[in-house]
Amino acid sequence: MGSLKALRGGYKRDVKNIQELLNVYPKNETLLARKTEIEEEQQNKLNQAANEFYQQIVKLENENIKDERLLAHYREYLRKFSADERADEIREKYETLNTSLSKEQSDALAAQKATFGALAKKFIDAVNNRNEKAIRDMTVLSSIASKALRNRILQNTQIKASEVSSYRVYGKQNENVQLQLDGRMYMIAGTLIDKQWKVISFKVR
Repeated sequence: MGSLKALRGGYKRDVKNIQELLNVYPKNETLLARKTEIEEEQQNKLNQAANEFYQQIVKLENENIKDERLLAHYREYLRKFSADERADEIREKYETLNTSLSKEQSDALAAQKATFGALAKKFIDAVNNRNEKAIRDMTVLSSIASKALRNRILQNTQIKASEVSSYRVYGKQNENVQLQLDGRMYMIAGTLIDKQWKVISFKVR
């Protein structure tokens, strides 16, 4: 029974080890009491951790933060404290915010694509109409404007405005973009200057 004596006051003794002893001594009151004590201590610690984490969530909510930071806190709470009494509340908040952010992101991407589509159309229309002022206003370098005005393909062919098939935004502040188009003018690159997109290069075929 030396092992039973060691369990007394041995708070960190694993419940699994106690269960193994209970398999040998199933009615031992000391083992049963110790198992209950450890389970209660573990539950108290879990409840305390859940409360502290919940307060972090409340703080973010009170600061009106409704972005990926709050979503990540909801996810982490559900991962760590799925059995907590507030789990259903957090799960509902997570699903609501996730749906909202997904829609906002989708709407933002659609608006961004529309902006780049308008840029491409405006540039192609200016080239087709040989509108030198509009071309120069839309380009960063005079060499790009000259290329658009002197390119033989563009001089002899009306380029149809086409849909943006894909695009890539890049740069430290997402200030550059490369558009892929479906038409004869198949690439337009731009950069953001004073909140306006300007053409810095293009390719035709």
